[in-house]
Amino acid sequence: MRQRFLGRHSLSLSAGVAIGALVLEFQRYWHGTTQVATNDFALAFIVVALVSATSIFIFKGMPKNAGASLSGRGKPVASPSEAPPPG
Repeated sequence: MRQRFLGRHSLSLSAGVAIGALVLEFQRYWHGTTQVATNDFALAFIVVALVSATSIFIFKGMPKNAGASLSGRGKPVASPSEAPPPG
């Protein structure tokens, strides 16, 4: 499960970098220059932030107690060594 999380996390970070680079390239093309200016980064950061903020709709649909056992506020989950014997 941890590998799957790390893969998704890496993918989301890569997507953020790619979106930011795409915005910078569009601005460079729009301005008709060959170089990226410092003030071009503001729009790139805003666009990446807005794309990241859309995840709120995914998290809003989750149950209120999602992750409670991980934070210590929920019912503790028994580890395999503490599980009662079958039978």
